[in-house]
Amino acid sequence: MLVERQAEVAALTGIVRGAVAGQGAFALALGTAGIGKTSLLREAARLGEEAGALVPGARGTELEQAFGFGIVRQLFEPVLAAASPRRRTELLSGAAAPAAAVLGPAGSAPAAVGDFAVLHGLYWLTASLCRERPVVMVVDDLHWADRASLRFLAYLMPRLEGTKLAVVAASRPHEPGAEQHLLELLMIDRSCTLLRPAPLTETGSTAVLDSLLDGPPSPGFLAACQAATGGNPLLLRELARVVGEEELAATDENLARVPDLGARAMAIRVGARLARLPASCLRLVRAVAVLGDGVPQHQAAALAEVGPGESVEAAERLRAIDILRVGDTGDTGYTASPDGSGPQLGFVHPLVRAAVYSGMNPAERVAGHAAAARLLAGAGADSEHVAKHLLRTPPDGDAGAIEVLRGAGTDAARRGAPDAALGYLRRCLSEPLAPPLRREVLTEIGPIAAQVDLAAAAGYLREALGSVTDAAQRATIAHQLTRVLFYLGRVEEADRVCTGAMAGLPEEATDLRRRLLAAVVNYAIWDPSYPGRAEVVARARTLPRHDSVGAAMLDSVLAAHECLAGDPAAIAFAERAIGGGDALVELASADAGWLIGACETLLTADRDEAMSALDAGLALAHRRGSTTAVAMMLVFRGLGWLWRGQLAEATADLTQARRNADLVGLATAPFTGAFLPEVLVEQGRLDEAAAVLGAAEPDPLPSAGPWYFLLAAKARLARAQGRYREGLAAARAAGRHFGAFHFGNPAFCGWRSEAALCLHALGNTEEATWQADEDLRLARRWGAPRALGRALRVAGLVRGLPDGLSMLVQAVEVLEKTPARLEHATALVDLGAGLRRAGRRADAKDHLGRGIDLAIRCGAGPLGRRAETELRATGARPRQPFRTGPNSLTPSEHRVVSLAADGLSNRDIAQQLFVTIKTVEVHLSSAYRKLGVKRREQLRAAVDGIP
Repeated sequence: MLVERQAEVAALTGIVRGAVAGQGAFALALGTAGIGKTSLLREAARLGEEAGALVPGARGTELEQAFGFGIVRQLFEPVLAAASPRRRTELLSGAAAPAAAVLGPAGSAPAAVGDFAVLHGLYWLTASLCRERPVVMVVDDLHWADRASLRFLAYLMPRLEGTKLAVVAASRPHEPGAEQHLLELLMIDRSCTLLRPAPLTETGSTAVLDSLLDGPPSPGFLAACQAATGGNPLLLRELARVVGEEELAATDENLARVPDLGARAMAIRVGARLARLPASCLRLVRAVAVLGDGVPQHQAAALAEVGPGESVEAAERLRAIDILRVGDTGDTGYTASPDGSGPQLGFVHPLVRAAVYSGMNPAERVAGHAAAARLLAGAGADSEHVAKHLLRTPPDGDAGAIEVLRGAGTDAARRGAPDAALGYLRRCLSEPLAPPLRREVLTEIGPIAAQVDLAAAAGYLREALGSVTDAAQRATIAHQLTRVLFYLGRVEEADRVCTGAMAGLPEEATDLRRRLLAAVVNYAIWDPSYPGRAEVVARARTLPRHDSVGAAMLDSVLAAHECLAGDPAAIAFAERAIGGGDALVELASADAGWLIGACETLLTADRDEAMSALDAGLALAHRRGSTTAVAMMLVFRGLGWLWRGQLAEATADLTQARRNADLVGLATAPFTGAFLPEVLVEQGRLDEAAAVLGAAEPDPLPSAGPWYFLLAAKARLARAQGRYREGLAAARAAGRHFGAFHFGNPAFCGWRSEAALCLHALGNTEEATWQADEDLRLARRWGAPRALGRALRVAGLVRGLPDGLSMLVQAVEVLEKTPARLEHATALVDLGAGLRRAGRRADAKDHLGRGIDLAIRCGAGPLGRRAETELRATGARPRQPFRTGPNSLTPSEHRVVSLAADGLSNRDIAQQLFVTIKTVEVHLSSAYRKLGVKRREQLRAAVDGIP
């Protein structure tokens, strides 16, 4: 009976109906234990079943929290088990194939699968199920979900639109040990509907008590029950049951008993009922408490050491007194076992399990988990199912346990669940291992820990380094360790590790030498206090060319260093790194940092190869790589779109990069916190830009790291808001930060141009001109058209008429045939405005008209509106902006149209481009309108005319 939950039921009804209609949604019931969240999930499941939906269910438990993708497996494994072999193969094919690493037998994956590839594969498996019929996923106790499963749900959230999927979950707020960051990521998503069931009112409590007590309670007794339970429905029911079992009259005479009974109602009821049952029932219920909810009945019976018939009778008795659920009883997760071996057993509520489990003394619990591990291992269970019990036992040097824990770590890593792998291997290291075996485990755990816990990774890799004598192996571990130390900010320590490892390498180990040196140069780029940075970079520059991954890494970081300094020699390093191609891009799937240096250099030089390399690296990271690699590729591709004036594309990439970074805790704030606000400012979304900047800026600002980007973006926003003094202060701060690294390339960080424009607005023309001229000098040295065109434009603006007009003309000429469309549009508008003020209205009209068209195509609304205002001031009427035709397509629309013209279905296009089917539909709809076509078969003729 659902009491006082009409609003929540109405919301769930709308969500389920929306899913049936193709409007995917996520609902999260949030509240304390016993408030009625599970009842709401049962109602959602009932609504889904009535609507003909597939209703997979799962429940988080404390025992399963260390089990990688535990919730995901509960959701999908029964569905796949019920499918025919042919259908199962279909579901796990194509883009969904990486999901088999999670849902297939342990060790079935031929190689380790990156976490992003697994998440994307699981998404496409979900999409395939939704094509057949609506799906309502029901997940209880999300606060105990494992991190990998929470990442999947967070990955799913922005892809719900247009799907026949409803996800309905329940969680306790601020539960100790919960993955709070990921839970908050789910809660703040715009597609999340939060349900907060409130405590029962006195009227609701009366209804509950009336249904359970022999007679109506007195007003005083009712008030005491309400106070003792806080209106919590579960506790209220438990209290009423205890009152009934102890045959207490619900009158004022028994008021003194209520507070004590209310606090211990659950424990009293469970303990009292179990005490009246045979010993076999107690053994069985304790076995279920140890093995965890959803355990096959025959396994629980084996652990309890009761026979088959006796276990059936015991389970029925426990069900009759409302302790256990047996088989499919309408809860969120218990059905027949996937292997067909009989029903599953689980507790009616987590608080009941807690009462049973806490009733066992510590020695009994440890012995139970050790026995469970032996039982499962003997039954051929996969290593992770066995290892989750070993995690709750003390080390005893058992060789079998060590083998299981190590195997579980390997399996979890292959499945893309590094968090779980770290837990198993960490427990393995607590065993008394022989030195050679400990060394092997340390070399395994170090790289895995680097994905989850950098401080722990440093400790493991440091110990591994000290235990290895082979120079090449030491260098490999040192390379991993220095990367971790760099991310931890321990640069001097990283330098010592690198230097020591290089000193021990034989001369022929050229690849390893260059890998280590690349790491050192990389530190020199990001930490201005790095000792001997000039000598390190000079040594790296003079090394002879070598065809290896290490050489490509070194070329890439040298390119970044020279680019930041404004030296055109950077371009040759970047071309060499990208030209070394396949090896470097392969490496980028695991650590995008080594590709980024070359790409950002070529982006800064306005070279098309940069976007091609980022596309290639992103495609590889999508297929096999990590979420971290995908996030970094998206960050810099988003920057490329910004500099090319594709603001919609930039917004999409940078927004997705932020979300991916949040999934894994990657610190991209210096980049996304700067690049995204710049895009938003150009789109006129100033409040949003301020919010992103405010969330990204640390206090105090670190001295190391590329925070000059964020400061420059802060200056740009302040200028757009008319706060010129604040803009000037932020621009100067960016200059100090950038200059501390001995960098000065204005194409990378154009702080001087921002300062000049703010100074000009404040009336300080002399200093504004000096800053603009210095920016122009540095831009000429670098030579790339975007930076040079901007510097000419700003120098012309601060000079004013008539001296600055020729510089504005030069800016337009420099930018005319470059990919820097937004800067070109800005130069056209500024030149047109200058010509109008100079009285040359006819010339002004042409430039302003072109500026409007280009601004609209870029998505720069404020610039387009300013150009229209200037054009009207010339006496001309703005013509209809250029919004149609092949050249009006965005890059994403162009890609989708090209693939559609080649005959690919929307689903095939979505899988190839790693987007949702809804996204493909939106792009195609927009492209149809722009191209003036109505049918798919007309696209080929339209595409043939697109350059």
